[in-house]
Formats: sequence, C-alpha cells, structure tokens
Amino acid sequence: MRILIDCAHIDFSRQPTGIPRVVLKYIEEGYRWSEKSGVQVIPVVARPAGLALVHPLPGRNPPQYLESMVPARVSLNSAREAIERHIDQAAFHLQAALQQACHEPRPADCLLAARHAADRLIERAMMGGSRFIAVEPGDILFCPAYWHDVPPATYQGIKAQGARIVVLVHDILPITFSKFYKAPWKYDFEKNLASAIKYSDELYAVSRYTASSVSEFAARNGLGDIDVGVSHNGYDELLGGKLKQDVDDPGYRPLVVQRREYEFLRENEPFLMVGTLEPKKGHIPTVRSFEAMWDAGLKRPLVVIGRKGWMEESVVEAIEQSRYFMDRLFWFDNFDDFDLYFAYRHSRGLIFSSYAEGFGIPMIEALSAGCPVVSLRTQIAMEVVGRHGRFFETFKQLAEHVSMLDSAEGIITAKKEIEHFSWPTWKEITASLFDKLTNADRIKENDD
Repeated sequence: MRILIDCAHIDFSRQPTGIPRVVLKYIEEGYRWSEKSGVQVIPVVARPAGLALVHPLPGRNPPQYLESMVPARVSLNSAREAIERHIDQAAFHLQAALQQACHEPRPADCLLAARHAADRLIERAMMGGSRFIAVEPGDILFCPAYWHDVPPATYQGIKAQGARIVVLVHDILPITFSKFYKAPWKYDFEKNLASAIKYSDELYAVSRYTASSVSEFAARNGLGDIDVGVSHNGYDELLGGKLKQDVDDPGYRPLVVQRREYEFLRENEPFLMVGTLEPKKGHIPTVRSFEAMWDAGLKRPLVVIGRKGWMEESVVEAIEQSRYFMDRLFWFDNFDDFDLYFAYRHSRGLIFSSYAEGFGIPMIEALSAGCPVVSLRTQIAMEVVGRHGRFFETFKQLAEHVSMLDSAEGIITAKKEIEHFSWPTWKEITASLFDKLTNADRIKENDD
C-alpha cells in the first residue's frame, strides 16, 4: 500500500500559490508522515499511459526510496513523443481562449493561451523520460491538484488497474457561481466533476461548505446520495519567533532591499484586501464603499494586494480610475509571503469581501498574524473565522466596522479578541487525512 499524490498540471519550478501550494504541502508533510507510518508517499502525474513519477522530485528532503526511482536522463525521443501526445491539449487551450473572446481575441488572450500551451508542452516533455509507477494492490491515488482538467478516462484507467481513487475538491464555484467563469471551461469542469463523483472511491473537500455543495450537485444531477469528507487546508506560520520580533521592531528594514512599501505600511496602518483581482473577490463594491467613506472624512488608506486573475478588466479599471488612486487607494501586485506577513502586522484590518470561496486562506493568514478580519457574511467565512471575525451584509455595517477599527480604542479591543485564534498546521491536517485513508484500507484488508 502506497499513497500516490497526483500532481496534474502543477509546475513546481514556480512560486507555488493556491492549489499548487496545497499540493506541495501534502507532498512535503507526506514525506514526514511516511517516515513514521512506513507507507510510501510518491508524487506522480496521472497520464493516459499510467502514473509517471514527478521529477525533479518536488518538496524538501524527499525520502531515499524516491531518489532511487528517478531516471538518469530524459531522452530526446521520449520528449518528442510527449509533445506529440499532448499537442491536441495545447490546441484545446488556444481554442478555448478564442471562444472566450467571442471570436474577437485580444493579443493578450492569444499570448496567455500560447504561454499556457507552451508550459504544458514543456511539462510533458520533461515528464517524457519519467519512470512509470505500476499500480500495486492497496495503492491510493490521492488527487488534490487539477484533476478537473484531466480526462476522466485517465483516472478510470488507473482505477481499473486496482488503485483506489481519492479526490480532493477545492471548490465547485464554476458551477455554483458560473457567472464568474468563462465557457467552455466551466462546462468541462461540470462534466468532469460528475465523472469524478462516479469514478472516485472517496471524495473530500477543503471545507464543509464545499462538501455540502458537492453533495447537492450530486443529488441534483441524479448521482446519488454521496458522502463527502472534509479536510481543511492547513496553515503554517512563515516566520519564527526571532524574525517575528524583528518585523515588529519600529527600526526593522528588509534584509535584502529597502522597500518603500514597508515604510508606507508602517506609517499608515491601512486596511487591506488580499487576493487575486477577479470579479468574485468583491473589489469593486469595496472600493466604492471606501470612496464614500473617504468622501465622508475617513483618512486611512485601503491597500489592495494581489496579482491579476481572470476577467479582471473591470476590477483593474475600478481601482486605477478611482479618484483616490495613489492617494488613499493603492495596489501592490508584487508581494511575496514575507511582504504579506509584514502587511498584516502593520494594518488596521483585512477586508474580505469575496462572494464565493472554496476556503479563504487570507482570513486565516490575517488572524494568525494578529490582524482583525472584517468579512462579507458568507457560509465559508462563518466556517473559517467564526467568532473571531466581524461580518457585514450592507455598506452601513462595513462602515461601522471600519470606523471602529480606525479608532485607537477599537483596534486594541479587536486585536485582543483574536489573540487566541489558532488553526491546524499542515502537519496535523496531512497526518489526519492520510491516517484515515490508510486505516480504512487496512480495515478493508482485514475484513477480506
């Protein structure tokens, strides 16, 4: 019995965020769990031909048993064959971009599609010489990555070889909030989710909200009354004790470069919005609300932290065309994890206005850094932050929270209320889930 972690469409050579970061955490903590459990954890990519070992091996300190599996070199022929096998996938991405643009593609659409296609081809070429991992009795294929972009027949073929398929669902927002996603991708997502419900032996979701959404989707589409488990995403603090003290020191300067943004954050203690720029994150109504508050006399700035996502044009326009842009409204798109932690530590509060999330990690990041959270009242926000959050449903309620946190007394009270917030670490989350998966398998073996 082994746990094979499917890394479909993950490029580990880039700074991991979102789903890639989740996959990497499961891999790294899986390595450590493997040492104690004796169950091998192997990063693979599900392909029509089978399961290929990921190489270079992702994560820190891969176990010795993995090192011995890595092939010595990738042959030119195998790289060429990999490109040929997946050229149709590249064509699909380009076609999708053109369709999304209503047959009037912008140069940026074509460039993005071409880059995406090139990334996939490079990934496949590098995988061309990989060692294939033969399925053994009791093997578990754990799918926490972009399984929804993999042809279901690939997983069905692996299941036919004897593997148990366990799928982790991050969200089904392309179905429940379809207006925030483009065709034809969102329709493919829906079909692949229905297939995953059929071929998977177990389904998990990263939140109770997402789990209930999957169950409702299955019932609505005649797929049965299914049981979806919950495995929340974990959270690991970026900084140790000494470094956290340094960040809070008024005389602290970044170790590598002196950033003007740090001085700005320290001097102004702004409100923050954190996340990719896309319509569902609620940037536009939040900016409009703050414009009204600034008109009414509020002095404290709002800082948006995040890179462009998708369908972001209206969001970017709302920010850059605001009469307060670069006066009280600022946008930083180049922050890394350390910069973000500094921002949380030197802000008045996180404004989390997202209409739809599968999880919502910025809320946990903020609270863990001692930064109050003011969130739109949604099911996922209530699940993640609960009594530690402050919630709003109207502009008036948002303004009341902002006014309270803007005051000296209010911010002291708010920070005191969140002093004891905690969240399970990735080590705890991974061990809990992998223990469940392997124990269930052992119980089944004993019953047989």
